[in-house]
Order: sequence, then structure tokens, then C-alpha cells
Amino acid sequence: MFSKGQLKWNIRMIVRNSEGKIIIDYKGHNKIVNLGYENIITFLYNGSGEYITNIALGTGGIDEFGEALPIDVEEESLHEEIIATNEAVDESEIVEEGKSLRISKIYLSSEVDEEISEMGMYLGNGSLFAKHNFKAIDLTIGEGEYDSSLQIIWTITP
Repeated sequence: MFSKGQLKWNIRMIVRNSEGKIIIDYKGHNKIVNLGYENIITFLYNGSGEYITNIALGTGGIDEFGEALPIDVEEESLHEEIIATNEAVDESEIVEEGKSLRISKIYLSSEVDEEISEMGMYLGNGSLFAKHNFKAIDLTIGEGEYDSSLQIIWTITP
């Protein structure tokens, strides 16, 4: 339906230990699913459509060998969503930068006590917009006096 390269949907995941030291700094690309593209088309056609309102994490993004599963554009949800992580994105976390849009969310190890391997962005109507699978990350490793954290930064650029 759509060709590659129309928009760049980049993801950066930064994991910090309990002392604030960066232990993982991952950069990659996420995949917009068909429901996300349909929303973009609706917006471009008549100016209506849903906004990205939530980000969620899940545990079902890897295969039995620990490798990230490919994403099918027909997917409509995370494989195994951790319901407690499906949180609203505050307006302060959405930053327009010229022709780019950056959405950022921080999760603490006290909020996520499972190994995560997938994340998704959801629209206001509950439809999955975009998804990313990755090798499992355990935020509880190396817990100290303070929480470890995962910062997700999604950047959309032309």
C-alpha cells in the first residue's frame, strides 16, 4: 500500500541504571502498521483523525531464540502488552521541532518488573499506530537505592 522512505520513524531507547549511568543506548526504526497509515490518510484527506495518545510496553516481541520478531503491518496490538505500562503521553512530552515530531516517555523499574521486548504507540481511539520489537531488556537488573529507567524517544521526520 505504501512505499518505504516516505517518512522516517526513528526510535531511541536509553536505559539508565540506578545511578543514572547509560547502560543501553539503542537507535533503530519502528514500523507503522496499516491502521496508522489509514489514520494519516484520513488526516491528509479531511483534516480529521486521531492523535497519538499512549505508549505501551510488552513482553511478546521476541522468538524462542531471543531475537526480535518481524512486524506484520496487519498487527493491531502488542503480542503481550503489560497493561500497567499503557500510559497517556502528556502534552509536554510531545515536542514539535520544525518539520519533526518527537514523543518521549520514561518508565521506571518500579513500574516495569518484567523483561520487555516490544513497544507500541496508540491513537486516541485505541488503534495501534506504530510498533517496535527488540531483544529483551530487564530494567530490574542492578537496582540500587534509586530506580533504573527506560526512556523511549520516537522521532518522526520527513
